[in-house]
Amino acid sequence: MVRQIEGLSQRLRVHAVDVIGEAGLSAPARPPLGSPAYAEWLDDVLDALGLDAAAFLGVSLGGWLALDYAVRRPRRVNRLALLAPSGVGRRRLRVLLVAVALLPFGDAGLRRTMRFALGGAVPDRELGEFALLAARDG
Repeated sequence: MVRQIEGLSQRLRVHAVDVIGEAGLSAPARPPLGSPAYAEWLDDVLDALGLDAAAFLGVSLGGWLALDYAVRRPRRVNRLALLAPSGVGRRRLRVLLVAVALLPFGDAGLRRTMRFALGGAVPDRELGEFALLAARDG
């Protein structure tokens, strides 16, 4: 994702914002996903940046939050780009079972779980390391 942000920032103004309770630990815990807390928080973020509306790019949980925000605040969202938004689509129970079996093996287990979840595809090294960081700190 870091490379994509760098490329986008050459043509667009980009604000990379950590989600509440994520790796930057902007809050000690995440609010419940079904609550309006994330939309209210994004309202505060846009207001602080002086933006009436923005385009959102979200990956995984960020994709779900961007979609939730678009539903709750359609006038504040110009465009959406979502990559594997969490909670959208069919759940894969086998991935969860594989994760439970492999995650006790640390980073190696996490890497194997990611490969399984992606159908054998291996993400590029930078994306893989980013996913490991997110999984460890999330």
